[in-house]
Amino acid sequence: MGSRSHIGLSRALAPSTGSWARLVRRAEAAGLGQVNSADTAGADCFVDGGVAVAVTSSIRLAVSVALPTRSPLQTAIAAGSLADLAPGRVTLGLGIGSLDTNETRHGAGYSPPLPRMMDFLRAVSALLRRSAGEPVTHEGPYYRAVGTGMGLEPEELPVILGAHGPRMTELAAAETDGVIVHIFTPLQTLAERLTLVTRIRPDPFWVGVGRPVAVHEDLDRAMELARLELAGVLSIPRFQPRLIELRGQEGAAEPLNHLREGRAAAAVSAIDDDLVHQFVTVTEPGRIVAQLAEIAGVDTVVPVPVGIFAPIVAARLGFDLSAFEESRAALLAALLE
Repeated sequence: MGSRSHIGLSRALAPSTGSWARLVRRAEAAGLGQVNSADTAGADCFVDGGVAVAVTSSIRLAVSVALPTRSPLQTAIAAGSLADLAPGRVTLGLGIGSLDTNETRHGAGYSPPLPRMMDFLRAVSALLRRSAGEPVTHEGPYYRAVGTGMGLEPEELPVILGAHGPRMTELAAAETDGVIVHIFTPLQTLAERLTLVTRIRPDPFWVGVGRPVAVHEDLDRAMELARLELAGVLSIPRFQPRLIELRGQEGAAEPLNHLREGRAAAAVSAIDDDLVHQFVTVTEPGRIVAQLAEIAGVDTVVPVPVGIFAPIVAARLGFDLSAFEESRAALLAALLE
């Protein structure tokens, strides 16, 4: 079956905070390497992070990621509190979010994403790393923070960045302790990002990656679920450059044109098996741990169940969405058995 120490438990596998508390206890008992809280729809990374460290004693917590919809001071205080509650077990991940999440949902800033993330990172880092009690004033182009240093070294509280593209990966490698590569990153692109990190940061540097997983005893059925999930992802404009980066404009044209013109069935048919395998791990329940271990060059893989984006397309095709719940349950059982 292989070791589970390289696997993180995603908050996406828990439908509620109460179930999250139960799952993280099981994750620790099963020997998983970490649990991952995140700012997602209906979830708060620091609340879920506090729950996770309060009900466990040894498993690591990766906050991956906290969005800059809070102030730098709020973020640093929350992260420092978690580090105090669970010394040596917490990693703080920061990520820029998206235009829709930040501006539409939170009424916070997003553009320009890279300079804004850089400013936020430097403000939070100043508060965390400055000697304990030393005054901190950060006056940046997008964020202001006034407080006192917490004196937290990287060994006590590593700071990492969530990265979508090469420039954010470069920022992570240059100024942080690690990177978690976005969940919808094809394997070929992941390898290119790892090469970029190594070139900038030859010393030890933590790398994590999110990975969509489709699980079924029937691999053809699992492939069907994965193809629907990928079609749902690619129907969202901000994710389409990932396919273009992988296949080029011409190679990406057929599925993207079908999606843009509302031809859901044609779009799903245009997504070939090789493309699915770039984005999604398609597997049987007994092979999950071993297949995740095959993703080379990363310290931690965080499997996420398919079915998050699939309903965008599947509903148009009259597809039974309960199949995605079955896949999620199979993934969870295989990780925590």
